Amino acid sequence: GQSYSPVTEATAHVRAMVRAAVNCARWGGLPPSIIGFGHVHRYVSVHLPGRGQGQFCYSLPGWVGKGEYGMKIDPVSQVHVGGMLIRVSANGEWQPYPRFWALPIEEPRPL
Repeated sequence: GQSYSPVTEATAHVRAMVRAAVNCARWGGLPPSIIGFGHVHRYVSVHLPGRGQGQFCYSLPGWVGKGEYGMKIDPVSQVHVGGMLIRVSANGEWQPYPRFWALPIEEPRPL
């Protein structure tokens, strides 16, 4: 459910937050404050204000560079390698700390 277009990368995140909110409203629960996706190769985050601190949805950068398939579907975008630390205080407030590093781009090989 993730997108490869920079214009619509956040769409999947907003959709996940809306689905969680609708489902929780249907069953009388509270939506999660934080939703995370892994193995997307680029860090993307969306924060929607609301009750408390609102909702935060993010995708983790990859833990490895692009393989052959990744190069085939998106050869020009640079991969981020890293992770996410979310610090939660004693009163339940959270603060995200993304950490990622861009890998060097390889020069194209001659045909």
